[in-house]
Amino acid sequence: MRLFLRFFKQSIPAIVALLGGIMVWQFVVKVFSVPSYLLPSPSVIVESIVVNFSILIQATSETALASFLGFLGASVVGVVAGIIFAESRLLERTLFPYFVIIQATPIIAIAPLIAIWFGNDLTGKVIMAGIIALFPVVVNTTVGLKRLSGDIRDLMQLYNSSRLKILIKASFPNALPHIFAGLRVSSTLSVVGAIVAELVIGNQGLGRFLLVSMYQFDIARLFAGVLGSILLGIGFLAVIKFIEKKAVFWRPSLNE
Repeated sequence: MRLFLRFFKQSIPAIVALLGGIMVWQFVVKVFSVPSYLLPSPSVIVESIVVNFSILIQATSETALASFLGFLGASVVGVVAGIIFAESRLLERTLFPYFVIIQATPIIAIAPLIAIWFGNDLTGKVIMAGIIALFPVVVNTTVGLKRLSGDIRDLMQLYNSSRLKILIKASFPNALPHIFAGLRVSSTLSVVGAIVAELVIGNQGLGRFLLVSMYQFDIARLFAGVLGSILLGIGFLAVIKFIEKKAVFWRPSLNE
């Protein structure tokens, strides 16, 4: 309860700005008679959300599942790859460029290949979400593990600590802030990846919801889908930040 109150207090300026923006939006649309097919008013969007609520919830849950599984896979692979790169300069020089290539490749360009290889169901969406969410975890894990103080490493080696023990007892805990920084970015990117997959190869989820809304030229419904996507991304990010506060409890800035 205390955490919720603290979060609410910190969010008051953003909430006030949001409410002010909505009021201005409603006023401008009404005063200037902006057509709904160009820019629907907030009240019309709320009506569309109510009308399409069950469909929107189902689509959001389907996208959330693909995003979560993709994020989970990217987190595991990214942390393991980061550990390998931090411990082996040779493997980092050999394999890291391929992660850069994957990151630089537009995900929409390889979507047809993923659809052919893995199908256009949940598996394909999870893989696309994982691909787009992978790079930040790899980079931040690698950087974080390399940030261990040389004095601490020398001290542990002085007591005959193995590389594994140094990794578990010192390097990994020291790298947690960097790892969670990567996870925060990846949590939102996984949502982007899942929605892109649904736009290109999927037949369900928020991507499909947005696509159908566009084809029907239902702008209010389109805004409802965008709002669902935003809330899903914010929800993922909030969960990661909550876990980070519990896991990296020694950082005072996280508890302010």
